Amino acid sequence: MKREAKEKYAEISEAIEQAEKAELDRILDDIASGSKKRLIRIRNNESDIEMTYLRCRRIAIVLEYFRFRTPKQNAVLKKDCDDVIKMIAFNEYRLNTDKANVSDAADCVLALSDGGISKKDVVGVFSKQHLNDRTVYNENNEDTPELLLNISSYLLKRGEEELALRAMRYLVECSRRRAGEGSPQHREIVASIALALDTKYPQFRYDICAAENEKFVPEPNYEYTVEDSDFYGALGLAAVSLEKNEEAYEAFDKSYGIRQKLLGEDNGFTQLACRERALLAIMLGKNIKENVDKLRIFLEKLQNGKFSEIMDGKLALIYEAKTLYVILLAVEDDKCRECKPYLDRYGELCDVFGKDSGEVCINRRFYFNALGLYWMTVGELFKAEQWFKTALEEDKCESGTENDVSDVVIKLNLCTVAIKQNDPERLCALLSELEEMKEEDDSEFTDRCRYMMQFGICVLYGSGYLELDEETAERFKDDIEVLKEDIIKNEVSDKRCAAEAAVSVYMTAKLLITSDFATEAEREEYMRLIERVTEIYAPTLEPSRVAAINATTAAIACLRHDYRAASGYITAAEEVADSTEVMPVALVDLYTNKAVILFALNEEQRAAESAKKTLECIEKQRCEYVKYCNDKRLIGIMTFAQRAFLTVYGVLREVIKDDWALYEFVIRNKALASLTGKERNRVIQSGRMDTALAKKIRAAQDRLAEIEARGVFVDSSADYEAEREKLREMEAEFAEEFPEDTVFTDITAEAVKRKIPCNSVVVEYSLYFEAEKADSPNEETKAAFDVFVIQKTETDCSIRRVVIPNASDIVERTEKFNMILQKEAQHEADSDDLDEKERLRASLYHDLLEPVEGFMAGFETVWLAPDNVAVHLPFDVLGRSKRDIPGDRHNFVIIECSRDFLFGSDGAANGSGSLIIGNPKYLLNEKTISPKAKQDSDKEKKHESGGNERMVSYADLKNQDICPLPFSEIEANMVSLYCGESCFVGAEASKNHLLNCGTKRNIHIATHGFFDLEEETNSLYSSCLLFAGAGNWLKNGNATEKYGNGIVTADEISRMDCRNVELVVLSACFGGMNDAVLAKGFCGMVGGFAAAGVKYVISCLWTADDFASAVLMAEFYRQYKGRKLSPPAALRAAKKYLRRVTIQELAEKNWFDIALKNGELSSEAREAVLALSNMPPKFAPFNNEIYWAGFTCFRCS
Repeated sequence: MKREAKEKYAEISEAIEQAEKAELDRILDDIASGSKKRLIRIRNNESDIEMTYLRCRRIAIVLEYFRFRTPKQNAVLKKDCDDVIKMIAFNEYRLNTDKANVSDAADCVLALSDGGISKKDVVGVFSKQHLNDRTVYNENNEDTPELLLNISSYLLKRGEEELALRAMRYLVECSRRRAGEGSPQHREIVASIALALDTKYPQFRYDICAAENEKFVPEPNYEYTVEDSDFYGALGLAAVSLEKNEEAYEAFDKSYGIRQKLLGEDNGFTQLACRERALLAIMLGKNIKENVDKLRIFLEKLQNGKFSEIMDGKLALIYEAKTLYVILLAVEDDKCRECKPYLDRYGELCDVFGKDSGEVCINRRFYFNALGLYWMTVGELFKAEQWFKTALEEDKCESGTENDVSDVVIKLNLCTVAIKQNDPERLCALLSELEEMKEEDDSEFTDRCRYMMQFGICVLYGSGYLELDEETAERFKDDIEVLKEDIIKNEVSDKRCAAEAAVSVYMTAKLLITSDFATEAEREEYMRLIERVTEIYAPTLEPSRVAAINATTAAIACLRHDYRAASGYITAAEEVADSTEVMPVALVDLYTNKAVILFALNEEQRAAESAKKTLECIEKQRCEYVKYCNDKRLIGIMTFAQRAFLTVYGVLREVIKDDWALYEFVIRNKALASLTGKERNRVIQSGRMDTALAKKIRAAQDRLAEIEARGVFVDSSADYEAEREKLREMEAEFAEEFPEDTVFTDITAEAVKRKIPCNSVVVEYSLYFEAEKADSPNEETKAAFDVFVIQKTETDCSIRRVVIPNASDIVERTEKFNMILQKEAQHEADSDDLDEKERLRASLYHDLLEPVEGFMAGFETVWLAPDNVAVHLPFDVLGRSKRDIPGDRHNFVIIECSRDFLFGSDGAANGSGSLIIGNPKYLLNEKTISPKAKQDSDKEKKHESGGNERMVSYADLKNQDICPLPFSEIEANMVSLYCGESCFVGAEASKNHLLNCGTKRNIHIATHGFFDLEEETNSLYSSCLLFAGAGNWLKNGNATEKYGNGIVTADEISRMDCRNVELVVLSACFGGMNDAVLAKGFCGMVGGFAAAGVKYVISCLWTADDFASAVLMAEFYRQYKGRKLSPPAALRAAKKYLRRVTIQELAEKNWFDIALKNGELSSEAREAVLALSNMPPKFAPFNNEIYWAGFTCFRCS
């Protein structure tokens, strides 16, 4: 101990010598420089505080450890006592030393001791040194607290934390003893100590404040002072630092009340106390709206300089940022629009302070996430997605507190965006990532996160993206029991958490109620649970949430045919929606349900009014979603709107009897995604968009399409996700740049009537869901077709409406009929298939054509606008038998919708010349391909099919080389003769010719086509045409500058500008197939060319025979180019010719000689041609409909 004491003494003595030397050096430097700055001594300067501490500390060490002192030590002790008292006297503004100085000196020594000396020891030594100044130890001196606080602060800066806190504890005890426990002066000192400490000492701050508060029991008539307010403010801050929020709120409540009474409401310190109280109230969920308003008032005063006298500029900015943080954190979604100025200002402050602000509430990650929430609330989903991703990339704040926005929360926000965009693929990927994160560390997964994940999973199953089975249904039943425990028995108190809990209950219950895996008793139980949750939580939630859950409950009640209950819920939802801003997509759902409910309850006029409101909201959605440059996402997001239209149209048609009015509803809302895409492309092609951005987006989309195609055909694991993220970023930029003043095509029945060609008839099919009455409910939703027949002559235009019931059955039979035709074309159909085909032919004719055929009489041209899978039907061969078909009486032209007459020009296209491609060399030789491609191709055994059909199956593309099409080269040469243009065949038949053909008038492509019949993939990508080099790319993934990947997808074509092209002929199998999804309209290759602006597309609905196709196309171009017939008329003439052409006629035109001279013809094909040439001369080899009926003319614009 003696050695340790000597070391302490030596250490402190050395420190004093260094401090004295440093002070002397500063003075000499100032003298030498002529500055008088240091010659004027400033009170309470850091040097004096340092020296006071050092000398008091040495006195304490001498008194505590050196009972027997040397003369030298006594001399030093005397000097230290003298110097300390003089410094204290000077800093306390006293001309001479007195007892108060001596008393303060004694307090400092005791406060800085190690606890081994008594007050008697210290008082004794100071009394000996200053006989004339008696030390009055127990009397209060107002300067003592400041002195000890200054010394403590100095020690904290030096890192002497233990000694500093010991000094502060002594100060508290000293103050209590002198000023009296519970006195305002004492409580002010405690407050000063608490405020002097930073957040590194939360427990110490809280302990000293809480101890005093516990001991303080005010007298009945106690008059509170400003010092009391300071104390409660300090207690509040200390409690907050330990997350004792309820205690903190009570403290700030008292502080605010005292200041309000003593200083008035407008006083700056009163307002600060009011702010802290409001912050705590919001954190505790107390009167959130009222307290947010108080923060707004405080913020306005702060920004107007109201508190400039009590806080400097930087502190004011910190207060401003923290206040904005809480406002943004607390604001409800319904009020989000109002808070955009606050959000912008918060972002500015984040920029001012930078990443390392040191303040938890000045958080860039929080700002970016809040921006995402804002844009999501106002419906700008692209912007929302980009800001959420920016937040995800931003580093978490170093504080590590829960105020930081976690990766989990941001990814869940991205899940919400995916749900709103109807993008189940993206949603599934995000939920998978979250599940992996949860398995690694579930600490960030709060109850709210769990509820949001449950909701997302239900969406995947409810949308059909994942198939619900019995095992999964049982898990959902277990989940709903847990949810019931959480929100019924325990009652979730947090407002936002309660909202997510309620929504997850609704989704899980709805999923089970509508499934085949719940008993009737369980369904009743789940319905009661929904009603109970609505009763408990609806009154407490923000308005938009209340509207949503009531609308959802109404929809579930409708599924149960309980329309009376549904009426109550939908009325509650509408009342709330009328008082707040609700996104159009939510309003579509609300008004759709209301229309269905009112109609069921026989309130038909009100039902029609609600249905019209639905259509108004759909129109708003369409005008907003026109900014989507990605067709896949556009289709997804418009599907909800399309389904809503099918539902409300079922109501409107029962109430409105004006056929023209109903027809106008159809042409404005049929195939919404296709219509929206046409309007978008029109704006892009008009040149109003940034051309550089458009090129960047197209390049990214082409790259993505290539990766997607490779994934479809060869199981590629290329960097798809990275490319997709790049595209998403550019999509957001595209949406931002899209002209807000865009004027869209005015689609009216009157406008379409004017554009329909004279002397023709339009047959517009429109699928809808039948509306039901409460007293006669259907077990399941029934669908039907309304068919509008518009006859136009030179002088008149009339309309008739025909109803075709049992649409679901018709759709099923249509799919079966199409598949049999495909099997027959591939020579795989048996006799049973052929018998079934005839039965289906007659029944589909009876249901789809016979009801309207009478109105076609006298009209050669019939514009058919099928709906759903009927777009795949070869209408001209539907009849009572295959010998009595309407194609013999009419020229059918397939259109997506008769509104398409409003798009494009009335006359001929402006393009010139023709592009003709045939028989590409799919597998290029070693001189053409790259070394790497050659090396890979050598490893594969070359295989050629002997077939002569233009059909490539999904398995063929994946597993084998693609067979050449020698007849397609003959065909291309024939077309060249009629068009007066050269053709590209073999290695010259590259995809680049097609991608740069926008100035041509005619395009003819004779190659393999592909469509995914099993619907394993998205037809935007898997519908494609194959060109030179495709085989190499499919084998090794190497694309070259000249040939690319040899594959052109419908997606790539859709982004071309082909407004100058009048006709595209796709002499390839499946080119005419379209994916029959509600919102799409024309898809596949036809959809791609339609989006690009082509006027007519001729394509085949099934596998095309190579030889028959060549003969048909030669005749088609003879009619089209030679006789100048329109494409539909020329195709009809060519099909009639192919049905009747005989062996003799084919021989006369040298078809057999030309075919047999072709060196690429396989031995199998050569034998087939020879056999055909030896058939009887009068035999018509292509009379069977499989050779010609699949070729269809589509009018696209």
